[in-house]
Amino acid sequence: MAVMPKLTMGPNSPAQSLTGKGISPEALQGIQSADVTTIVESLKKFSSSMIDNMAPGIKQSMVDKLPKGVSPDAAFLNMKMDYLNQVDSSKALLETTFQNTLNSGFSKLFIAAALIALTGLILSILLKNKKSKINNLD
Repeated sequence: MAVMPKLTMGPNSPAQSLTGKGISPEALQGIQSADVTTIVESLKKFSSSMIDNMAPGIKQSMVDKLPKGVSPDAAFLNMKMDYLNQVDSSKALLETTFQNTLNSGFSKLFIAAALIALTGLILSILLKNKKSKINNLD
């Protein structure tokens, strides 16, 4: 499900080939420990961290494509702020999607626990019946 806004970059920009190498441990920890009330701020920090890690490559790819008089630093900052504002404007959708994902995970966990408990109950009943048959043979 594509919920996060798209970062508007050219098709051959360095941001198109992001890998997990540049993720800061703090940003990753923020995502892992987020709840519904903090998910948007965590995503903004994570996105900002990733964009900042890619800053030199993004600025380099912008140099030839910018109009005269526009600095890559200003264009980069404008792009970053625009993206973070898009994340803010998607707050309701992001929170709803996050909550629905959590709900789905917990319901599947509950079903799995119920099936395991039911299997254990059936096996214990079968073992009890075998024990009583063995006692009757004595």
